[in-house]
Amino acid sequence: MFSIATAVLAAVTTLAQPAPNAPKEGAPAPRQQGERRISVEGTMKIMDRAMEALNGQITDASKRDENLAHVNEMQRGCVIGKGLPLPKELLEKAGDDAAQAKLKQAYRSHMLTLLKKLISLEEAIAESNLDDAKRLLNEVGQERDRGHAAMGMGDDSAVSPFYPK
Repeated sequence: MFSIATAVLAAVTTLAQPAPNAPKEGAPAPRQQGERRISVEGTMKIMDRAMEALNGQITDASKRDENLAHVNEMQRGCVIGKGLPLPKELLEKAGDDAAQAKLKQAYRSHMLTLLKKLISLEEAIAESNLDDAKRLLNEVGQERDRGHAAMGMGDDSAVSPFYPK
């Protein structure tokens, strides 16, 4: 027969042991089931695919809901991308810490400007202002190109890692 002290000691020892599937100390946190990691490049591809679809149908009033869904995808990609760290390759090209900080600030600023334009684009489509929507979509493309130029990527889709392949 166990004494009370032995039972308490056994219970404390069991509680002190890590669970069999617990991550080891210092290891990255496990991902949720089905969770994928996405990169800045991935978010840019999301936005560019949706923009490509919009370019051909932005003035088609019968595709209003589909166009709003494409704009939503672009907004989603923009918000996710804005929160991700810049790729190491871009930061390494920048040089020292001050230049890297400047590059990071430029990236964030361009992403915020892009997001504002995407919100205006959504409003124009929702209100059936198709001429404004076409103009705003062109502005979105121009902001994308300005952002890529600021990152030192230029606007050549063959060179840019952020254009769809």
